[in-house]
Amino acid sequence: MKLTLISPRLALQKGDFLGSGVPYWPLELATLAAYARQMGDVVKMVDQFGENPSLLSDAGDHYLQGVGIDEPIWFEDLKFADAFVLYAISYMSHAELLTTTKWLKDKFPSKPLAVLENSQAVTAYSLSRMAVPFLKAGADFLIC
Repeated sequence: MKLTLISPRLALQKGDFLGSGVPYWPLELATLAAYARQMGDVVKMVDQFGENPSLLSDAGDHYLQGVGIDEPIWFEDLKFADAFVLYAISYMSHAELLTTTKWLKDKFPSKPLAVLENSQAVTAYSLSRMAVPFLKAGADFLIC
């Protein structure tokens, strides 16, 4: 299988330059990539934050840090995929995660989309509690 794993942009509160947009190591996503490769899958990575962490997009009461999913830089890796895995990095990025989920399902409706819970961070949140919004946005699976 050809998987494209997506590490999202970070949400950063305006005026809070001391911690709301703390860079992270997407540990669960890296572990999944290693396991998938070990099982014979081909893995591509869309690292929205890592591609350009100094890029800030105004999102109303906060900024989004990194490159948007709809930018042409990602198209080949997204088109390549048989399935997507979106990393639910933190509750602060919840709206961005839902927007990304909707965008992926609009552009690639036949490709399965899983959302992977981040259980290792202080800013993590429970996907089982947020299942309805993710499923309504188009997620096919939640990995809790």
